[in-house]
Amino acid sequence: MIVRKNGEDLPTDIQPLKEDPNEAEVLLKPICILEASLAHYQDSLPDSIQIYQLPENHFLPEVLHKDPAARVMELVVFLVTADFIDRFRLDLWNWIKESPLREVRFVILTDTPDAEFHYDPLPDELMHLSLPAAVSPSILVDVVRNALYQLELRYD
Repeated sequence: MIVRKNGEDLPTDIQPLKEDPNEAEVLLKPICILEASLAHYQDSLPDSIQIYQLPENHFLPEVLHKDPAARVMELVVFLVTADFIDRFRLDLWNWIKESPLREVRFVILTDTPDAEFHYDPLPDELMHLSLPAAVSPSILVDVVRNALYQLELRYD
């Protein structure tokens, strides 16, 4: 096979990129965090997702403190109400910023259009979808899977 650029033959024995021996593989860890009032959706979620149910009036479970040397990318989907995200948005934003190995999306259940809510300082791109509070578990499972899939695509 001859490769040409501007009429000149180019070498075809191109070497693959060299791997960095110090580079560690990053593992992807799908996580779904449910607000306490939405715990009834927990049994609908697939077993392949690590699920945490938040205690009442807490924005994060204690178990999420991790080893800083671990090379695990946390792909986190929060399943919360609009009231929860409004109440804890500053704490959530600080938690998101503290780790470069964390990607987060929010699925918000509300009967009020999201145009009425202001989630500053949380960026809009973190809001995956707003759904009616009475959404069926099967639809919710599909939405959570889709949010995690979109996060995984960023690392393929």
